[in-house]
Amino acid sequence: MTTRTFLAIELDDTTRAFIAAQVAPLRAALPGVRFVGSATWHITLAFLGELDDAQVIAAQGAARVAATASAPFVLHAGGLGTFGDLHAPRVIWVGVGGDVQALRATQARVAAALAEHALRHDERFSPHITLARLRQPLAPPEAAALHDALADPTQGPNLSVTAISVMRSDLAPTGARYTCLARAPLGQ
Repeated sequence: MTTRTFLAIELDDTTRAFIAAQVAPLRAALPGVRFVGSATWHITLAFLGELDDAQVIAAQGAARVAATASAPFVLHAGGLGTFGDLHAPRVIWVGVGGDVQALRATQARVAAALAEHALRHDERFSPHITLARLRQPLAPPEAAALHDALADPTQGPNLSVTAISVMRSDLAPTGARYTCLARAPLGQ
């Protein structure tokens, strides 16, 4: 049996509430877009894919190694963006600000620890929180609404990052469900 696995930073309730308030008007303006559920919002540090039980244990060890070498830091959500053309984006996301240098350093430690445990992962790292994945281009009114939303620079509340989470992803027709398998506290 395998487990679809990734390492992430989980969001607190205050950050989730801020993002939900930012996304609500966008949901109304983009009725053809399927947004991901707020329970799935996170910052991915490394996507590992399908792992067997021994590899999941190794991923937990890699998370502990990376976390031990990383001190807690503060981020905040804010500013919408897209991957792909504005009229046909593949992903709509909210950005990540604050101590992004510490985030990138922590992610680099995660990547190194995964390599030490012989675990392959998606090596691209672009700090963001996925809000929606799109399968078709936007209608012109939707593209215009998205363009307007992208101009809002509102910054969210501080998010204290204190752990790296090892997450399981279960795919379903209604969307992915994520379960935390282990948390590795930073600096311990």
